[in-house]
Amino acid sequence: MERNSWYYDIKQFYQYQTYPLRASNINMKSLQRLVMDYNLNAEMLYKRLSNGTLLRCLAGTKAKKIALQKVHKGICETHTSGHMMTMQIQRLAYFWMTMEKDNIEYIIKCHKYHMYNDKINVSIFSIQFDIPWPFAMWGINLIRPFNQKTSNKHQFIVVAIDYFIK
Repeated sequence: MERNSWYYDIKQFYQYQTYPLRASNINMKSLQRLVMDYNLNAEMLYKRLSNGTLLRCLAGTKAKKIALQKVHKGICETHTSGHMMTMQIQRLAYFWMTMEKDNIEYIIKCHKYHMYNDKINVSIFSIQFDIPWPFAMWGINLIRPFNQKTSNKHQFIVVAIDYFIK
């Protein structure tokens, strides 16, 4: 186990009930609360979710290899978003503390994701429109007069279409 991995202190406390050197009282109490969400089984640390599922804790290059090769560039090459990658990695039963942040940072650099992703949730400032401004182009139609007048004596229907939002 690497000394600089994110779960080193959790594992040490779980195994030996020892606190990190120079830990304050607040840090000690935080570590005690944090350890309750983890299980140790044969040198492997697992994070326990609220539904009882155990996720294997990973650190460093193993975590990136799982995220990039198995999920993002896997068999189907889904090139999903960072949040979706996080859920898919959790379905594979893996966990690390900065999983979502790391996935989002990776997605920002992925060219294929930006080419094929769904544009619904994209910010308006990154979408390019052919029409220069709203209501710049209209289509107006007048439907022929009706033989029977409505209750408030209307005889025509005017249909106006704004091509900016159509």
